[in-house]
Amino acid sequence: MLSPPGNQPGGGHGGGARGAGAGQQARQARPQADEMVQDPECKVYVPLSRAVTREVGGRTMHFCSGECAEKYVKGLRG
Repeated sequence: MLSPPGNQPGGGHGGGARGAGAGQQARQARPQADEMVQDPECKVYVPLSRAVTREVGGRTMHFCSGECAEKYVKGLRG
């Protein structure tokens, strides 16, 4: 079972020499390949390297599967 990013070794808040600042904000804006990302449809965490990526409303979204990506987009359309 995959854990949220805060439960990964070395992840979470205050786990290093860097404080909460611009570096963390930039990292959140553009996830690294080994980071976990959350599917907005089913809320499952997946490694970015395995995530299905779609542009939705001008934003890059990450999903656990093509099925979740389709459900999410259909839900936005009504």
